[in-house]
Amino acid sequence: MKKFVKFVALILLFVNIVGVLPIFANSESQIISGDVNEDTLVDSKDFGLIKKIAEGRTFSVAIQDGSDLNKDHKVTTTDYLKTKAISLGREVSVEVLNVSLPKQPEINDPGEEIEYTVSGVFTDNMVLQRDKIINVWGWSNDIGGYIYGELFGEKRYAKISSNGEWVLRFSPHEYTTEETSLTIYPLNGKKSVFENILIGDVWLVSGQSNAEYMFSQMAEYYTDSYDFIDEKDNIRLLKIDKSDAYGGGNHLIVKGVQKDIINKNNKWRKTTKASVDPFSALGYMFAKELSKHTDIPQGMVMAAAGGCILQEFMDPATGKNYDNKNAVWNSETNSIYKYYIAPFTHMSMRGVLFYQGESNQGEKAKYKDKLIEFVKGWRKQFDSDFLFYNFQCSTHPLFGDLPVVRDAQLDAYVEIPDSYIIPTIDAGWGTKGNGEDRSHPYDKKTIGIRAARFALAQLYKVDGYDMEYYSCPIPVSATWGTDKVTIDFENVGDGLKAFEGELIGFKFANKKGRIIRNLDAVAKIVDKDTVEVSIPAEKADDIYYVCYAREMNSLLKDANLVNSNDIPTPTFEFLKEE
Repeated sequence: MKKFVKFVALILLFVNIVGVLPIFANSESQIISGDVNEDTLVDSKDFGLIKKIAEGRTFSVAIQDGSDLNKDHKVTTTDYLKTKAISLGREVSVEVLNVSLPKQPEINDPGEEIEYTVSGVFTDNMVLQRDKIINVWGWSNDIGGYIYGELFGEKRYAKISSNGEWVLRFSPHEYTTEETSLTIYPLNGKKSVFENILIGDVWLVSGQSNAEYMFSQMAEYYTDSYDFIDEKDNIRLLKIDKSDAYGGGNHLIVKGVQKDIINKNNKWRKTTKASVDPFSALGYMFAKELSKHTDIPQGMVMAAAGGCILQEFMDPATGKNYDNKNAVWNSETNSIYKYYIAPFTHMSMRGVLFYQGESNQGEKAKYKDKLIEFVKGWRKQFDSDFLFYNFQCSTHPLFGDLPVVRDAQLDAYVEIPDSYIIPTIDAGWGTKGNGEDRSHPYDKKTIGIRAARFALAQLYKVDGYDMEYYSCPIPVSATWGTDKVTIDFENVGDGLKAFEGELIGFKFANKKGRIIRNLDAVAKIVDKDTVEVSIPAEKADDIYYVCYAREMNSLLKDANLVNSNDIPTPTFEFLKEE
């Protein structure tokens, strides 16, 4: 289903842009996508027009009927992409020769003294996103003046706009573990120099309190916790705290969409006990695991807020379509976005780690739709199709209606392009006895590492990491018979299995979606990627859904379907075919 949705999205994208590129007679068209820094092979059926959408820029490879397939072909590019296309047989290789911004024209700068500020997003020790245009921005009251910048020997300038904003754009760069510096200056005025900068991947960690859950809280449960931390790691951390806008309570100190981070004491830091302790345990463990297997620097930005409903994270344009009922920080609608996310929207990043949903418990279709629109809204504001790693809510004995949110998260995953779901059923409350915080399972180590290993397979393509093994088993279809439901899965590795003992965790639900009590749903694995659930004949008319891990307290001991690599299956349900 997810592949089909992605195909439809690409077709819609083609419809939107087809008018701006030349069309050749009797040609077929196809849209491809990929990394602009990698060769991309595409099937050039009938030698038609081929288009590639890369980082928001469009280039087309025009191959006409009857052309010589062993020669280079015309390539039309926009903005910074310089490419060539070599066709071999019925395949076309699109090779990026150079990724750089065009030279800026000469300007007449009178050199008047200019006062300016650089966004607080930029400090020493930061990570800038690799392989994407690097934006550096700030503000000045000297409208019409010029701000200059230097990075990797590239000199750029920006004119201060009528609204007092300036944005420098530097060419994309490959990652580097060698620290560099960024210099910002006017011809006449102070110079700002940022040191110890790395180029790598930037991730935004957001959500409610389980995203906010600090490393120091998790450390209580692991005797070796502080052995993880090494300042030599190419990991940099930037924490944005909700107290910056709300003080010690829920009284709003500032109002409106913030153009810059509120607390300038929030700075990028290397990984020491002092910087890791208050940081997201989930975010740090994710970065730490990546650092073991790739030398690409990881920049982690934490902007989370406990107890918040999804609407509070929405951008205002999206949030206006939803009420703010049950908001925790309800002094202003869409408040978390306005204070903690908006200041970063010029920033290029690789992806978002998002752990939220407890405060929307009991919602199903509504939460699914909200989540889809939330991601769409952020991507529009960031002007980026960033990766979206969504953590399916874990087990909470205080939240009886949370299982339907977990199911909605899976439904949304199917419809959100470039999104992925990280199961947490084996890291919920009760996994280490009942002593820990009932609302905040301590085990962020397991799921942080799980997400990182998924990224090693999905994004970094590290040898030994395969999506079939490191993604969770995803149910792709259910076929209803008179006496059984047959469910097919993907990402099963060498095959599905029960983690321990007999396969359990399947239930049936009635027309209203409520679990039918005192009714066994006997399930068995009948093929490496297939499970059959028997339907009791005497209850067949009452059954409308087959469900998995839909119980409030579902843990791995209660719902134990995993792939051959012990990655759990997320909560899901299928409606009976009418």
